[in-house]
Amino acid sequence: MPSRRSYQSPFDFSDQKLDRVHVDWEGKWSGFTLRNKAYYNRLDWRSDGTLLPGVFPNQTGSLDVQRVLTQLDDRQSFWGDQLEGVFTFTTGTAEHRLLTGVELARRNDTFSLDVGFLPGIDLFNPVETATRPIFPLPGQAQAGDSRTTILSPYVLDSIGFGKSFQLLLGGRYDDSDFKDDRSGTKRTDSQVSPLFGAVYSPSEQVSLYVNAGRGFAPPSTRVVGARRPETGSQAEAGIKGDFLGGRLRTSLALYRIERRNEPIPDANGITVQTGSERSEGVELEVAGEPLPRLFTLFSYAYNDATLTRFDELALVSFFPPTFATVDRSGNTPPLAPAHIANLWLTHRLPGGLELSLGGRYVSRQFIAADNAFAIPAAFTADAALSYQLGRFKAHLNAKNLTGKKTYTRGFGSTSVIPAPGFALSAGIEVRWAAAQEVK
Repeated sequence: MPSRRSYQSPFDFSDQKLDRVHVDWEGKWSGFTLRNKAYYNRLDWRSDGTLLPGVFPNQTGSLDVQRVLTQLDDRQSFWGDQLEGVFTFTTGTAEHRLLTGVELARRNDTFSLDVGFLPGIDLFNPVETATRPIFPLPGQAQAGDSRTTILSPYVLDSIGFGKSFQLLLGGRYDDSDFKDDRSGTKRTDSQVSPLFGAVYSPSEQVSLYVNAGRGFAPPSTRVVGARRPETGSQAEAGIKGDFLGGRLRTSLALYRIERRNEPIPDANGITVQTGSERSEGVELEVAGEPLPRLFTLFSYAYNDATLTRFDELALVSFFPPTFATVDRSGNTPPLAPAHIANLWLTHRLPGGLELSLGGRYVSRQFIAADNAFAIPAAFTADAALSYQLGRFKAHLNAKNLTGKKTYTRGFGSTSVIPAPGFALSAGIEVRWAAAQEVK
């Protein structure tokens, strides 16, 4: 189908109001640093959006795009405070930089999500026939009135043994209390997440490192089902080099990441927590100054991602509505390209003027867990111009200079949306002097 053809209903809209207040404070004394970060975020969001469950034959022998209208009314608030201290001291021949802290957070989410019936529209010759009122589909509505309280103390000790070896030991304890008054769901979950790392530098130019750890996240409020916490683990090893007197910097890393109880939208747009995912790959970065005032940055990432466990409820017939559970284990997760490469060149001219030009390549990526359809590979070119004057910096950014046609996932597992073409943006940054150290 042509990329400009839309099957969207005339009722779609999105109205968001976001309030944010963040206060960061830091004080320094001899051998001790104290930080406090307090935040409050509030989001009010009303949105109606057309969802396309699939394409099915109609009675005339043609094909109809079946549609439903999702109607969201959501109010979220997030507040919390993070207090941490950093101590530096020496024991024997080891130098310690000990970070210890505690975070208290609260997340509230009250929402209703209704699904209304829309008449199908012809795939080849779409003619809109939808009118109000929109009748709800039975058994498809969701609602929640939840709150999550999280208490997380943590400690991290960076231990240096001379200039050639550094050890990182730490951990975080998360205690999550979840309650949803609409569904009656109550959960209390906790986990200790250890962290380990080591860095070995055989010379001033080369360092080898390794790190591993576990992760924990509270359950999503939009998940249908038991709402278990999301857990994971990661391991990484790599090498970093600094050559030509700092004019050339390189890094190479190998990693493995596992995520369990991951919330993934199924073919009908319903978020279900039946997914586990594994990612393995390599990342390469080269940055340098081959000529005076000319800075280059090249990065490449290869990612082999697999759904190790994912069962989804798929719509196989619209008249009558018929669903079947399909095992997608072994497939590639949606929107997880195997190859990404970036190249960026920056030339700094006298007087504060800076010119930049670069490009980004993204390989083919599937739009849904069934791996039936894929977004083709694409290369886009970007440019930027900036001017620095004292503490003021003005910048002009140009995205997708050639207007390359690219896509993002659409409203369902069988549709895509054209991504923005050429775009121009401008801005001004203001920087104030850093706070002085307290003696």
